[in-house]
Amino acid sequence: LLFCGLIGKAQNIDMVIEAIKILNFDNLRFHIIGNGSEFESCLQLVEEYKLSDKVIMYGRKDISEIPDFYKKADACILPLSNKTLNGLTIPTKLQDYMAGGKFILGSINGEAQSIIKEANCGLCAAADDLEGFIEILKEYINNYDKYKNLGENGRKYFKDHFTKKVFIERLEAILRENSK
Repeated sequence: LLFCGLIGKAQNIDMVIEAIKILNFDNLRFHIIGNGSEFESCLQLVEEYKLSDKVIMYGRKDISEIPDFYKKADACILPLSNKTLNGLTIPTKLQDYMAGGKFILGSINGEAQSIIKEANCGLCAAADDLEGFIEILKEYINNYDKYKNLGENGRKYFKDHFTKKVFIERLEAILRENSK
């Protein structure tokens, strides 16, 4: 599993680490790339729970190295805390994961959860719902063959809804309509 991006309070990485601890699956590895205000506390949590063999925290990486991590990942994690307004927007990370054709395991509310469901490219629990997140992780791991190719649905959805070309076409249509 891969998380790539800012590691702050809003990203809720500590909840994901807690879920990894509770699940204790031998074949599960969670790779975290990025830095931020919660990096050190998450690193301490990994050490406290003795999860350094399951949770690998790389810190900040050069952008040129990121594609290699995406290629190796079976799925990407998209957790956001319900304590922020982030659920009201579509996180850029969602679009990155979809463009990369990755299956998404989300603990998120709002439009992002709706998009993941509509695109059929992932499983979601509510933001901050540790038990729900554990359940979707178990579902994914125990039924991997059922989900392993669904990340391509996200890539198709991204191409149909989020590319620059689609955005410009929609904007032109709105401007034409408003100029009448």
